[in-house]
Amino acid sequence: MAYARLTGDVCINCSHFARTVRSDAASVTPENYGECRRYAPQNRPTGQLLQWGNNRPWPHVSVNDWCGDFAPRG
Repeated sequence: MAYARLTGDVCINCSHFARTVRSDAASVTPENYGECRRYAPQNRPTGQLLQWGNNRPWPHVSVNDWCGDFAPRG
């Protein structure tokens, strides 16, 4: 994790990252989050809530998150 942050290989610098604004952000600022668009959106069964209580088709991520699918913006 420290290596990804040191090299800048984090979500905010990834081509798969899409900035979003959350209206339910109580303890965090919305500009620190977005969606990972690496894979096609997934349908969620009705009633299955994701991390922030919504049915968003893409995973919500922090700008400082990282993963093995990082692709630099270019």
